[in-house]
Amino acid sequence: MVVANLTTLMAPFSEEIVFRHVLFYQFKKYKILFYIMFVLSSVAFGLIHWNNFNGNVYLMIPYMCIGLVLALIYWLGRNIWFNIFTHFFFDFGQFLAALLLFVMSFVH
Repeated sequence: MVVANLTTLMAPFSEEIVFRHVLFYQFKKYKILFYIMFVLSSVAFGLIHWNNFNGNVYLMIPYMCIGLVLALIYWLGRNIWFNIFTHFFFDFGQFLAALLLFVMSFVH
């Protein structure tokens, strides 16, 4: 349970720094490269979740779309903390759902 909480707290921070700031926003001065990295960082974000779906690329497409939305949030908001908190609440919602299923398995 503690490890799951640490992942929920640390993954948004590290993933947003790497995928949104390093791979995307650093290229804001170069228009064409900026748009290429907008898409490429989102695809990489989806692919980093490879183990979540046993390598099924079709199941990673929603994560790639979420990567696009998070890149858009960073581009418009110009503040990485918006992304970190958005990503945290997304992961925390998944954690709560898993916890609820775990508790319900004992009750049922």
